[in-house]
Amino acid sequence: MHSPLIAVMGFIQMIRRKRQERQRRQALALLASCPDGCTEGLFRAYGFTPDLPARLIHEGLAAPGTQRLGHAANCIEIRRVKITRAGKRELVHASPLGALLPDAGEPIVACGSAD
Repeated sequence: MHSPLIAVMGFIQMIRRKRQERQRRQALALLASCPDGCTEGLFRAYGFTPDLPARLIHEGLAAPGTQRLGHAANCIEIRRVKITRAGKRELVHASPLGALLPDAGEPIVACGSAD
């Protein structure tokens, strides 16, 4: 027979896992809605932890990139995260909002590669 404490701990772990899955889906939806990708500041503005973009990149669901604004001496470099095809496929399968995305097979242009 299991103790009530073990049952409660299992329930808490299940809630944490569901919360992490929900945050992951929401972050992918945010990335999908931003054609130029998202900055760390935008992730924070939506209440995501700073490690979430890194986890998405590590899992292959997002790709890092940079955008350069300005000319030579006045150049500003902005780091962005952009959804990958795998991220779009994950969102299509994991969320009812995924059906609203453009084709998950369409090519993704890497950040900073625009001329």
